[in-house]
Amino acid sequence: MKSEKSESRYARQEALRSIGKEGQKKIRKATAAIAGCGALGSVSAELLCRAGIGRLILIDHDVVDLTNLQRQALFNEADVGKTKVAALSDHLKRINKDVTLIAKPAHLDASTIDLLDDADCIIDGTDDVDTRLLMNKYSRKNSTPWIYGGAIAERGLVYVTTKDSPCFSCIFPMIRQGETCEEYGILNSCSHIVAAVQASECIKIITGKQPVKGLVHINAAQPSMETFGVKKNPACKACKGEFSMIMKKTGEGLTNTSDAFTIQKCKTRAGWSARPVRQTRLDLSKLKKRFQIVLETPILLVVKKEGFSGEIIVHNYGEILFKQSSDEKKMKAIAAEIYEAGQQ
Repeated sequence: MKSEKSESRYARQEALRSIGKEGQKKIRKATAAIAGCGALGSVSAELLCRAGIGRLILIDHDVVDLTNLQRQALFNEADVGKTKVAALSDHLKRINKDVTLIAKPAHLDASTIDLLDDADCIIDGTDDVDTRLLMNKYSRKNSTPWIYGGAIAERGLVYVTTKDSPCFSCIFPMIRQGETCEEYGILNSCSHIVAAVQASECIKIITGKQPVKGLVHINAAQPSMETFGVKKNPACKACKGEFSMIMKKTGEGLTNTSDAFTIQKCKTRAGWSARPVRQTRLDLSKLKKRFQIVLETPILLVVKKEGFSGEIIVHNYGEILFKQSSDEKKMKAIAAEIYEAGQQ
């Protein structure tokens, strides 16, 4: 027969010597920012929500699609087409109503980096190298702990950057955008393991415990977890205090537009993607005056261009997607026109 004595919601967590009641109080007062709310971010957000964190800042510009459901466990078929932050918030509210959820349907770049300002800890759920380098510099500049996570196929990595540790750029000085889940696949349990480790490290930081030192390597196929020692790089610009990537823009626009972006065939969709070579924001209101609008949301436009039959999707953070086209010359010309017209 069960005891009638009322137990705390977090009784099993408070029973841990590493947390206890005092640690739980710290968790309740803490704020974590989740940058990227997909396979890693949605899982770490759920774990922190169940752990009773005070606030979660959820940042992602993307929407849920059918391929996400294989590994992004909180989402279901009814969420397809919704922004990830909205769908995630809806589910998390049903798990723990006491957690304050701040949903930001935005791409994290130099103009939105201040979304991280209230965070006690930042969790990386992105799949973009430029955004990770930006978070790394933000972490160094503001002494905010940042927990990198990556998962591909059956392997994963976790690294915790603190004010005293080597930073992400120290251990990955030549990093470039590499393999993608679309090319190599992803085992859903692998991304869950990575996200679970990220959430655990976040709780350690919040409760004043020492996070793991070194680069954690996870093999989900032949289960193993190893931690490799890392050293500071004396030449690392971030550790020297060079933070140019995160300084706010002061009104400069794109110049030499044709040289200011790259265009390549998408690995994830049937189409092409144009991206600025440096971080920029597009003024969608200006583009609405220039192009025929098929669909409008606060963060993107679907536009039509006379003489071009394919769909053109313009994101406010600068990426342009072209669908149903193989005319690279024409796509370059349209991208140049969009970047010029949409300068802020």
